[in-house]
Amino acid sequence: MKPPLATVWPRLRVPTAILVIGLAVASYGVMLESSGWIMCNFKAFYCAAHVLATGGNPYKAAPLSACEAASSPAFFEPRDGLIVPAPLPGYAIAAIVPFSALTFPVAAVVWSCLLAICAALAIVLFARLGLGNVWAIAVALSIAVMGDGLMSGELEPIALLGIALAAWSASRPHPSVRSLAAMSCGLALAFAEPQIGIAAAIACAMLSRRGALVGAGVVAVLGLVSLVALGVHENVAYIRDVLPAQSSSELSAVAQFSLSWVLGRLGVTPGAALLAGHLQWIAMLGVTAWFARTMLARTNPEIAVLAGPAFVVVGGPYLHPDHIGLAIPAAMWIASRSLRPAWLFAVPLVALAVPLIIPIFMESSVPLPMVVITAASVAAFVGGEYGGSERAALYSAAAVAAALFVSAALLNVVGDNATTIAAPALSQAIPQASWAHFVASHVVTTWPVWLVKAPTWLGILATAGVLVMLALPRAVRLPERAYGQ
Repeated sequence: MKPPLATVWPRLRVPTAILVIGLAVASYGVMLESSGWIMCNFKAFYCAAHVLATGGNPYKAAPLSACEAASSPAFFEPRDGLIVPAPLPGYAIAAIVPFSALTFPVAAVVWSCLLAICAALAIVLFARLGLGNVWAIAVALSIAVMGDGLMSGELEPIALLGIALAAWSASRPHPSVRSLAAMSCGLALAFAEPQIGIAAAIACAMLSRRGALVGAGVVAVLGLVSLVALGVHENVAYIRDVLPAQSSSELSAVAQFSLSWVLGRLGVTPGAALLAGHLQWIAMLGVTAWFARTMLARTNPEIAVLAGPAFVVVGGPYLHPDHIGLAIPAAMWIASRSLRPAWLFAVPLVALAVPLIIPIFMESSVPLPMVVITAASVAAFVGGEYGGSERAALYSAAAVAAALFVSAALLNVVGDNATTIAAPALSQAIPQASWAHFVASHVVTTWPVWLVKAPTWLGILATAGVLVMLALPRAVRLPERAYGQ
């Protein structure tokens, strides 16, 4: 008689998790390598830092283009005059300046190792906060955060570590110099993604007076670093010109999940769509502040910090899958409570852990069976661990595999790049003009893309909705026991 899976699973968990994580990261790497986009985002960041270090303006097109066009074998090299913008605040560009002293290939390898360390430390901290087994957490983050971060050089692993540090600090029953230092470092790292960092800072500020002082101090220091690095004029230009231009350039990008994208696709004028997205993002910051003052947040302070990123990725003007990945810790917190039925509360987590838009991109350069195996494996691992049963694992894998096959079939039949749109009129002096033209000629406008994005939107809305419901005065009382305890 064969032993049931539950009996042998403790021995299989670690090697299975390593295999699944390797598949996820490798698939993402194959996708980017085949299209020539390996470490594409980091090259833009590296070049912005290089321009700043040599006394130039990192927000101008000409110096950024000259740096990005330099040959870097095995890594991203822009074609046809494309300029990838680096819309980072001054403090973030200043932090990357030391990497510009290295050649780009060496800097890219070091940067990727740094991101891997950040992700690993964040996973350990989340496990200590009771969000799950360390391997379950790692698998849940493997596609949405680690694949993109390690292969394109994005900043999400750094922001993820910041969220973990701030949440860990907030959870300490007796504040100490050590925990306040952790909160300071955490918030500073979370500001690698400013819209996420602001939410985390608001949550900390609403939790306690000490948190408010720490948040204000971090914002002041980062602002001072930006002023020293760029000066007053360029900081004003960043807020006045660069950020609006970046949002405009990506309003129709297929990877956008924002409210502004939805409204733009429905025919709303670009200005009105972006305004609505900004107003809605501000409203979600208000929800973050309210949530941090509820009894749920008072008795579980870590969720106040984890919830901030989950709330601010509900819509807004500018939202990529990697930003959405930073809502996964909040979804893990919900799924790790002893709520019943467990499989139901694991559904939003699976939806966020496997954003179908990424596997669909992979399908163009990675064999579809490999894509399905990778995505279904992540879904099965996460669904089984947090859903609490073999059946939950099986259903999660089957649902993701079916969704991928249906999405791929529809996009192949209807066409995934059927038309182009007019690019917004932006100043040629900034790199966003070049990026806007690239987006306009690589935009998916066919209707199946709505179905591809629907599960991720479901995960976002369900995570935020459950948090709000649990925080209401008459909400069900959370059990004391959590995952892994």
